[in-house]
Amino acid sequence: MQKSDGSLFYYNFVLKKTTLKQRDAVIADFCNSKIIDVIFENGSSGWCHFYSNQLVYVNAGEIFNLNEELSERGKKGNALPQNDDEINAAAVSDFVKQVPSMLQQQTVIDDLGFTEDDYLQCKSDILKFKAFTEGKGKQKETTFEFNQNNIDFIRLISLVDSIKTISPYLLYQNLVQLSDMWSTTTNWTGLSLTNEAGQIMTIQCRYYEPNAFYFPWHISLEGINDFCTSMQINRFIKKVYPRFLNDNNKVAVLHTIVKRLY
Repeated sequence: MQKSDGSLFYYNFVLKKTTLKQRDAVIADFCNSKIIDVIFENGSSGWCHFYSNQLVYVNAGEIFNLNEELSERGKKGNALPQNDDEINAAAVSDFVKQVPSMLQQQTVIDDLGFTEDDYLQCKSDILKFKAFTEGKGKQKETTFEFNQNNIDFIRLISLVDSIKTISPYLLYQNLVQLSDMWSTTTNWTGLSLTNEAGQIMTIQCRYYEPNAFYFPWHISLEGINDFCTSMQINRFIKKVYPRFLNDNNKVAVLHTIVKRLY
């Protein structure tokens, strides 16, 4: 059980004994321990389908060797993209040591790498939606959609620029709720790391349709459950498994944020 003050209570049913630990200490202990394997995984489950894929890398000293590929695929299953047979162990170690600070740091808008062209594209998409709602032009569908009546488009456009100075707190609230869609289908993408004590840390995004950053990342370890929006996770994955994450449209994230700010 985890309490809001960071206390964790573990109950041993055999010994009938409760142990108290602190959240930060559990995370730190894991991140300072030896990692014996790294598993990249994706999958999907729904009303009439299921598939799951894993690439397992095992610690071999200075490298992690690709040990096996595990797949359980149905008709809709897709295999994982290919990757190198070796991963630099130092890259894994450096990443794991950064996890405690990643959970403490606040994501700022500059971390996400939006360009001025991205903001201009977002404004252009809103104006195309405006023209569509007014029955102007021949375009039947627009990339920006907003299910609201009497939309103040001047305000909506101005909110695009306000994203550039959004507070870290408000940004985080938006990044952990980037999907408005609900479905019986749940997809997941992520990785897990096992240390020599057999403890497993999972870093996973669950979604119906992924956003450009796969936010939020859900981090779990020994009863700890946290959400993280650190781009360090994305950069690590891109470094050791470049084809694992798809390069989805970043402007769509701006669409969602500006609608939530409206």
